[in-house]
Amino acid sequence: MFLTHPIDVDQSIPRTRESRYNPDVSKALSTVARGTVALLVLAACRLDTIESEGELGRPIALASGDELDLPRLLLRNEPCPGSAGGCSEVCTGPPESCAADACVPLLIDTASPITVLADDSLDVSTAERTCFEVRPGENLLASELDAQAQEQAVTRFRFDSVPVLRLPSSTASPWDWAIGTSEVETHVGGILGGNVLRNFAVRILHRRDIVSGELLDYQVALSREFPGSEETLADRGRAFLPVQFPGRLLGKEITDVCTSNGENCDFVGAFEIDNQREQSALLATRMLLDSCISPPPAAVTYNELNNTCQLSPGKQFAEDTYLSATGRIESGSDASGCDTLPSSDDAEFAAFAGKSATLMVATGVPGLVVFRDSALRMFGGIEQLPLCSIRLPDVPVTQAPPACYDGELDRLEIPGWPAATGLQRLKVRSVALVEGLTTTAGPSPCKRLESRMHGLREQCAGALRSSDPNPLPVEASCVGASATSAAVMGEVSLPEGDPTPDPARWITATVVPETHPMVEALRRDISPDALQLDGLIGTALFDDTDVVLDYTDESPGVRMRCLNPDSGKCLAMPMCSPDTEDPSQPVPRCCQGLPRDLIVDLIRFDGLYSCCAALSEPVRQELNNHAERDGLTPPCPQSNDV
Repeated sequence: MFLTHPIDVDQSIPRTRESRYNPDVSKALSTVARGTVALLVLAACRLDTIESEGELGRPIALASGDELDLPRLLLRNEPCPGSAGGCSEVCTGPPESCAADACVPLLIDTASPITVLADDSLDVSTAERTCFEVRPGENLLASELDAQAQEQAVTRFRFDSVPVLRLPSSTASPWDWAIGTSEVETHVGGILGGNVLRNFAVRILHRRDIVSGELLDYQVALSREFPGSEETLADRGRAFLPVQFPGRLLGKEITDVCTSNGENCDFVGAFEIDNQREQSALLATRMLLDSCISPPPAAVTYNELNNTCQLSPGKQFAEDTYLSATGRIESGSDASGCDTLPSSDDAEFAAFAGKSATLMVATGVPGLVVFRDSALRMFGGIEQLPLCSIRLPDVPVTQAPPACYDGELDRLEIPGWPAATGLQRLKVRSVALVEGLTTTAGPSPCKRLESRMHGLREQCAGALRSSDPNPLPVEASCVGASATSAAVMGEVSLPEGDPTPDPARWITATVVPETHPMVEALRRDISPDALQLDGLIGTALFDDTDVVLDYTDESPGVRMRCLNPDSGKCLAMPMCSPDTEDPSQPVPRCCQGLPRDLIVDLIRFDGLYSCCAALSEPVRQELNNHAERDGLTPPCPQSNDV
């Protein structure tokens, strides 16, 4: 991730933070007072430093064919405009082993603040403004290349005037361009880093077959601004999760200076004015999210016989088996759960509750990474956890362990850093992401998740009103909770017919020692603006989801939509707010996250066609087909694949 690393210096002189690695990126902190800097910023000339050519918003197929889900495009290391045609050769070995005209993978890594390209002709790193082009890579990482896919791997997007770092091959660098783990490892020829990504809303769609689980689509699209109002995006099932307080990207202050091998990489424009250093190779790029790790399984379920809604671990469970995310509430019909006031962590069942954490979005690492000191805080002794390979203890479902021990891992490759070795692995029940606070203090992430889940239950109750059904909260105390967003991945709830938690549905987390230089550097780099970092959320974000990493919003954050909400492995709860023109009119956003059987009943028997947007695409099609067989007009003609 090519981060800065502090060194001990005399505090009476300006402090310099040096990188341990080539490209020897350093950030010299000016001693100018922040008040003076603020005046300079007001006078600064903002210049658009990166030019892009391509079809904004149009999907580009990500590279696929191997066993890694890390998002990659293809790149041919040549000047712009590049060669016409596709990729006659694809090289996934170390960059120095690749032919000059071969296409090489380019890793999309949000945790790397700098875009980096391999250049085997160099002995030392160099910073420059340059141009490069990216290509699709569907099925081009397989052992046998698809000739048609090779032909289709033509240039789809060009980035021009980009501040990049060119690095020598692995023989002269402590990072050998490897990605993945000791179990599944490959190489890349570059990293598309945060200094480019922060100019876009980056949409990554990962779709599986609803029956076989086979990967159907894996694609990325870049937009200068993600289209749609907040209400419209929520209607489409997108839960918007702004970054943690202070509500902005982190990683570089205006007073930080970038140098590479003694040369300035704070590039300036035509007027030689760049007081905000917008043209630097180093920029604030990091997204930190408030999260709740391993909350007890919970879903809103619908009892057709009693015409009631409840929170429970799954459809076959009674409401008295429910345990809230904080461990405070044991009834799935308790409206007090909507309370958004901060709560203590001394709940009776705190040991089985979720664990609040700060995670950084890092698309270049597989699954989830938890730092060891944070793992010990959350789960206690790692080796004392039950083994994931054996059946979990036969206890009430809400008192099942929140994590299990999944053995050892020889090596985790971390882009831009020496590999982390001799590691342990866990599986955690699930990971929930919630909106960042707008103030310095407030309810914990797990308390915010608890409130949002109870708000969803109240939306369900509103939909069951005998007259004028409308999925708005019935209880006034739940209006505020329902107006927030949250998303949960992993074993969100237990599927019907399977009353036992199953680690096969859990999320794999690699435990990295807090003494690893990457962890130390990251924690220092975001301090004191953020809470202490507990880990990285990587490809755990991309599992049958449609995710937008929205750098362009005034409040940067993640927009998440679940493509198969009925699986029990993903739950997106966008904000639920009344229609601004007619509050009595049901709106799609308040149907999102409700039980499928209830949504179908609302459409078929109550005419709430706005709820069609809350169905997965296969269910929508099935509902239409059923209506056509009965000689009726399809109730949900509009596709939800948007």
